[in-house]
Amino acid sequence: MSQSFEGAQPQVVRGKHKYRGTKDGMLYPPIPEEEEGREALNIMYDKRVFRGNTHNQNILKTNLTPAQKEEQRIKEEREKKKIEMIKSQLLEFKKSKNTTSPYDLRPGPPARIEVDLTYFLTEQGKTKPDEAEVKL
Repeated sequence: MSQSFEGAQPQVVRGKHKYRGTKDGMLYPPIPEEEEGREALNIMYDKRVFRGNTHNQNILKTNLTPAQKEEQRIKEEREKKKIEMIKSQLLEFKKSKNTTSPYDLRPGPPARIEVDLTYFLTEQGKTKPDEAEVKL
C-alpha cells in the first residue's frame, strides 16, 4: 500500500528578501505582508484614544438629552425622598423606644467597707520625743 499526494504541489517562494535592508548599520526584518499597506499605529494619533483628564468623568454628563436630564432629576428626587424617609423612621424608632438598653445603665457606687489601717501603719507603745523650735 502506497500513499501519494495529489493536492497542490508546494512551491518555493522567490523574490522575498530575508531582511529589509540596513539603516544606520542595523539590519531590520522584513515587514509582514498584511502590514505593508497599513501605516504603523501610533497611539498618539489614534482617534479611538480618549485625550484629556480621565480622573473626573462627570464632565461627560453635560452632553445629556433633555429626556436623560429629566430621568436623572427624577432619580435624584427619589434618592432624597428615600434618605428623608430613613431619617424620619430613625427618629420615630428612637422616640418609641422605651426599653432601657444595657448601655443606658450606670453602675452604682461600689459596696466597700472602709477599714482604718492607722493601727497597723504606726508604731504602738512608743512615746514621741520632745520637740523644740530653734531659730537661726
